[in-house]
Amino acid sequence: MRSIAVLLVILMLSAVPASMNSVVNLSPDKDILPSSTSVNCSNQTHGGGSFFVDNTTGNDSWPGTYECPKGTIQSAVDIVAENGTVIVREGVYYETVTLGKQGIRLKVAEGERAILDGSRSVTDDLGGVWEIHDSSSTEGNVWKANLSEPAWQFFVDYEEEMPARWPNANFSDGTALNDDEYWAHGSVDVGDYETDSSTECNEGMVKHQNGNKYYCLNYINGELEDDNSSYPGHDGLIESGLNATGAIAVLNIGSFRTWSRNVTSHNTSNGSFTFLEVPSSEWKYKHHMYFLTQKLDLLDVPGEWFFDHDSSGNTVYYMPRDGSDPNDLNIRMKTRAYSILCTDNDGVIVEGFDYFSSTFKLDDCDGSEIRNSTLLYPSTSKRSLGFAGEDMDNRFVSRVDDCIGCLVDSCDFLYTDGAAFEAHGGASSSQNNTINNSYFYHIDWSGSDQKSLMTTIMMDGTANIFTNNTMHKTGTSATIRIGNSPQIMFNEVYDTAYLQSDGTVVQMMQAEQQGATVAYNWIHDVPKYGIRMDGPFGGTNSGRNASVHHNVLWNANGAIVAKGDYHNVSNNTVLLGNDGDRNHIIVLYDSTGGNENSTIMSNVADSISGHRTNSNDSNPIPVNNSTIRNNWNGYDSQNIGENVSSMLRSPLSKDFRPIFGSEIDLLGAGAYSSTQNATVPSDPSSFDPSTFYWLPGIKRNSSSPFLQTSFDLPCPSGKYRSSAGGICEEAGVGQHVPLWGSNSALDCLAGTWNNLTGQSYCLRASSGHFVDSNGSTTQTPCSLGTWNNLTGQTSCTNASAGYYVDVNGSTEQTPCDAGTYNPLDGSNSSADCIDVPAGNYSIPGSHSPIPCLEGTWQNQTGQASCTNASAGYYVDVNGSTEQT
Repeated sequence: MRSIAVLLVILMLSAVPASMNSVVNLSPDKDILPSSTSVNCSNQTHGGGSFFVDNTTGNDSWPGTYECPKGTIQSAVDIVAENGTVIVREGVYYETVTLGKQGIRLKVAEGERAILDGSRSVTDDLGGVWEIHDSSSTEGNVWKANLSEPAWQFFVDYEEEMPARWPNANFSDGTALNDDEYWAHGSVDVGDYETDSSTECNEGMVKHQNGNKYYCLNYINGELEDDNSSYPGHDGLIESGLNATGAIAVLNIGSFRTWSRNVTSHNTSNGSFTFLEVPSSEWKYKHHMYFLTQKLDLLDVPGEWFFDHDSSGNTVYYMPRDGSDPNDLNIRMKTRAYSILCTDNDGVIVEGFDYFSSTFKLDDCDGSEIRNSTLLYPSTSKRSLGFAGEDMDNRFVSRVDDCIGCLVDSCDFLYTDGAAFEAHGGASSSQNNTINNSYFYHIDWSGSDQKSLMTTIMMDGTANIFTNNTMHKTGTSATIRIGNSPQIMFNEVYDTAYLQSDGTVVQMMQAEQQGATVAYNWIHDVPKYGIRMDGPFGGTNSGRNASVHHNVLWNANGAIVAKGDYHNVSNNTVLLGNDGDRNHIIVLYDSTGGNENSTIMSNVADSISGHRTNSNDSNPIPVNNSTIRNNWNGYDSQNIGENVSSMLRSPLSKDFRPIFGSEIDLLGAGAYSSTQNATVPSDPSSFDPSTFYWLPGIKRNSSSPFLQTSFDLPCPSGKYRSSAGGICEEAGVGQHVPLWGSNSALDCLAGTWNNLTGQSYCLRASSGHFVDSNGSTTQTPCSLGTWNNLTGQTSCTNASAGYYVDVNGSTEQTPCDAGTYNPLDGSNSSADCIDVPAGNYSIPGSHSPIPCLEGTWQNQTGQASCTNASAGYYVDVNGSTEQT
């Protein structure tokens, strides 16, 4: 127990801000503080210390001092020495930074916010001009734009839109994570039956061998036939009228595995289509679901988009919501997979950055760290670039490859398509990597083309650590698999497995179980297994020596499954659930053996059995009075009519201590004791989870490092959160919030205005109008005598001499007619235009009369021209009213 406490203290001290255990001063070095406000940066040199970057005021030709910062991060990283520091000032940075030296520390200036952005504006950066492509749909217009480079994720106001697909689904209403109703279903097992090796199947069915058994199915690997039934999200593929040929099918045809494949042919009469086979050993003959994507024909509802990866112009198509003109929207697209790259350089530290539509990749960078970062939409699939069956080892995800001792600490991974995090490598090249005090939300809405068991967190290697994390709302049915001898402690995981079938939260295959520890976790409200030591049944299972203790699981469909032998499953509390669920604790044991030598002690659960669903009477757990004892089992005859919940203090308030004197308390069983102190010690080093009430999940309050903290999802653009724990408030009229994750609204600057709440941008004053102050809710038309012909103006221009403006809101000035002039600025009437005197003329817009030249004359006022001297006459002076 003491070793667990020491490990917890170490991890918690690393989880809180650096100020808890060391002073990190991001202020400029004293010897390079600016001495004046007018430094000539072209003559400056770097005198040592940190390098500074500011993409607003900096320049890459400058030395990188505080007063003369670099303009890009890469330019500073290129010249910093090994173990040097680069400090990045506030701003949004559009670059991929390659860390090319050992020990570089790259961090955001204290109290500032720097965003690494992998997206670009369609209109401002990618050269796109939206034009209507198709106006025939009653749902809205389909627009298109050509881009300067490929792009594969689409955002409006920094919120993702759905790639065109069938059946339709959406992120905002949760249908993207509803595979029962908003994925289509295959008919593989409709009317299926078991047969033998020699008997022919019924007409229209095909034979499939699974192990030593044979089944007659509607189709086999490489084909899928839609069941053509009606669901809330669709009425079947035939009814849709679509031809799927050329689309990409995302196919959940392997239980907890999903693949993407190009559709090579489609029989529209029966709703079947073909594709390249998935791995035969992983294809399953039950519960097939799929959706189609990456074809323009699928774009049929507002909010969907499609990128034509075959087009020479990188054409993107979009149907805006509410009939909007996309030229007026803040549309961005992902063009960069990674903002941070490190290869073969150990000990680098990257901390304090926010990432949008981009992430990090560390390759053989032992001892490196990613700290204190929020990653919003960090990764997505490459299907929109035309990739089907993505290479699982070359996916664009947050990842470390062949790392030893790498750390991801106090980071937030929000909204991905694909895994939240992956660590690739062998048993010896990927070791002791840690994810600590991090938050995971809305992870993986397709579950496709991932490695191994296709889990939310995938780590190869040995002795990896997953601690003090909070994870919820995940797509894949398998959640955490982190290699051999995993250490999984003090986490809260819930609301998982929206997609796929089978699966578990914590998964350990046979070879991974030796030395594993899964302890002090809360796992709840999950439709699949909670913790599973997997493998074949009985005595043939080689899984050994996993330790699963002091966990609390509730509303889990099979909370703990122990296969194999010599395991330790002790002091776990399991409660609640639904009728028809699997048993709470399953200690698998059959005629071939299993778990005879395991330690199964001091657990409390409403159902403990040697079988998934049968009672302990019909399928008892092994009998071993020395190591299998002291469990409170609801199946025991003396416990009939009782349940675990009734013996806990307040399980609905997450107080799982047993009531003093209850049966559980007297047994000393369960994850907590009745005497555990709910007040944590003031000295973190004295924390012991057997003495104090331990809490799982993220802990980010530096003054109370053992208390669980909640997490505020970043507000979208147009909204802001002014205080921790508060709601997202809409920007007021006259304001805007241009960036996600903001803590305040900005006034519209002079020249712009806004009369709506919740806006991400301000409107530029229209031509003929102006806005002369910040925070304006209206624009003012130019008054009589003034005008402007540009947008975004803070004032209007007086009518020039020779002109007048006689209407409000004018975008132009009117010239005085020929034969008149106006010497005044700001005239508001044609009455200010005066007839030119005799001997003069004027052209339109004249500010003064023009004298008739020698040889010409004019004896009338208000004339537009002069008369040439007649034959026999002459005019020898300018401005003459007569000829001589």
